[in-house]
Amino acid sequence: MIKNIFLLLLASSLYGVSLAQKYKFGDVTPELLQLQTCPIDSNANAMITFESGILHSDFHDTRGMKTTFTHRTQIKLFDNRAKVRGTVVFFYISPERNSIRLNSIKGHTYNLENGKIKKTELSDENVFEERFNRYLKKVSIAIPNVVDGCVFEYEYTLSYPYLTFIPDWNIQYDIPVLYNEMETELPENFVFQVNMLGSISPVLDEQEFHERMVSYYQQKKICTASIGYNKRKFKFENIPAFKPEPYTANTNDGKAIIKVHLINIINKFGYHNINFASNYKELNQELLDDEDFGRVCEKGSYIKKIFEPDHKLSIVEKAKAIHSFFESQVKIDENLKRHSVKSGNKLFKDGSGSTFDINLNYIAALNEYGIKTVPVILSTRGNGTPHPTYPDKNIFNYVVALSYIDDQEYFSDPSSSLPFGYLPEKCLNHNGWVVSKSNARWMSLKQNRVGKQIVLNNVEINDNVLNYISTVKKEEYLAFSDMEELRTNDKDDFLNEMSSENELITDSIAVAEENTTNIKYQISYSKVVEDKDYLLIQPFTLLPFDGEQPFVAEKRSSMIDFPYKREYKYIFNVKVPEGMKYQAPENMHIVTEHQDLIFKYQTSFNSNNSALTVVSEFKILKNEFLPDEYGVLKDFIQKALNELSKPIIIKKI
Repeated sequence: MIKNIFLLLLASSLYGVSLAQKYKFGDVTPELLQLQTCPIDSNANAMITFESGILHSDFHDTRGMKTTFTHRTQIKLFDNRAKVRGTVVFFYISPERNSIRLNSIKGHTYNLENGKIKKTELSDENVFEERFNRYLKKVSIAIPNVVDGCVFEYEYTLSYPYLTFIPDWNIQYDIPVLYNEMETELPENFVFQVNMLGSISPVLDEQEFHERMVSYYQQKKICTASIGYNKRKFKFENIPAFKPEPYTANTNDGKAIIKVHLINIINKFGYHNINFASNYKELNQELLDDEDFGRVCEKGSYIKKIFEPDHKLSIVEKAKAIHSFFESQVKIDENLKRHSVKSGNKLFKDGSGSTFDINLNYIAALNEYGIKTVPVILSTRGNGTPHPTYPDKNIFNYVVALSYIDDQEYFSDPSSSLPFGYLPEKCLNHNGWVVSKSNARWMSLKQNRVGKQIVLNNVEINDNVLNYISTVKKEEYLAFSDMEELRTNDKDDFLNEMSSENELITDSIAVAEENTTNIKYQISYSKVVEDKDYLLIQPFTLLPFDGEQPFVAEKRSSMIDFPYKREYKYIFNVKVPEGMKYQAPENMHIVTEHQDLIFKYQTSFNSNNSALTVVSEFKILKNEFLPDEYGVLKDFIQKALNELSKPIIIKKI
């Protein structure tokens, strides 16, 4: 009887037995070398002709479990643009003091010279391996003899002393793939969950079961037994290149990929029965019971020995004081562990720690002072979107604090530079999971997040010169991004770059005011006009999206994701000289059905002092737009930018 240990969560359409792939690893033909274009995408500068991954796990004599993963790739280059692919880089998980090994790397380059195939072997000198951080190693391969039209291939094998982690398998890349296969052969007592993401369906998904005899230790004796193995093989053909789309929280979310993670180890051959979290209720309890996660949040007594907020402060003010103390005393280090490895005392003694070290001990400190606070785990933007039903613990790479104060909920993260109540933009990625004994749940990370900008341009006409006095105020997330730029880059360079986003000459620019959530600039512009009897005046500066339409594609396949809502207001004032008249764009008011998009353009003229005022508002009041809303959003932005860019004309009567 066939034993299927896999649970396929996203049903795939099967098209029967796969056609044999046209190109094979290790067998490069003159036909392939002479090929001028990709058969499924004539615009591609390269293609993957063959890719395979084979994961095999076995009881290795009496030495326990041994798992090997072999990856093979063959790539065809078509033109000079693809030469950058001659440097191959990949990472693999390899914690310090662990026996994960890169066993071997082999490769060849094939070129057609005088009608004959020249084969160049990859040498050890072309392979560079280094520790990237405490948990990852980086491998760089300099493929030899890479020229237009060549084919190169490489393979490597990793060996693991355990079977608790299976790397994700990519089906789709930024270049077309003609053939891709993934094969696993795993002991029956290791139960895995398989998620197939993206819109690419396999041409083959076959499974089989077989048994063989193995040797293993039990109570210091060598035993033998028959063990079942589950084998599964996926095949994919003619896979189009994946094209990222702008304003997507997680670029890879739409990319075809296979994710596999362990949910259960059945008690057999010396292994204890272990259940991993297969739903969020179980994951929640697992985190609460974890000595390096949930238990850390209960050990806050250390804080009263090193910091005590003023007892006269309100609860919110007390929380802000604790937040400021952490932010000033502890800095982020490169530790990427997803739990806390430092107690509060050690954290402050070292003066640095990971996000998990800082925020879990911060949560403990808040609780110690009577401010009810729980951790919220999340996946940062670009890291991926957690599955809403089936937990993959590995995807949660960040933790923040959620405090309950006077019937209000406050997020905070002292490992960032943002004030209490705000999360870094990278954390505004859909939902986070609230780890709680009584109120565990999904919670939006974007609630009421907004960035605002107000630009006031007062323009004076002095003979043949237009003089602008511009006051720019940015609030919350539009201010936070500027503050980060000013902290991490050259201030003058940033200010000059910001003010040069138009055709005006910047005479001066300075930061006029800055506090925790706002920043204000004072800018002077000027422009010499050739004909003082006919003036074209640009009323508005610092337009949304730098004045450029961010969406140019005709169609959209993924959700449009803005990390925060956007509100812009523009005010323009000018006194029309005597003997002249003005001409301005017509007033406009655009509001979508649910008031998610708002644009206003309004002019007024005071005849008593000949003052012309133009006021415009541009608002995007929703974070996420479905692909079928793309056309409406695209048209809205284009119409608004067109109007904001139109000049005011002042001419002699």
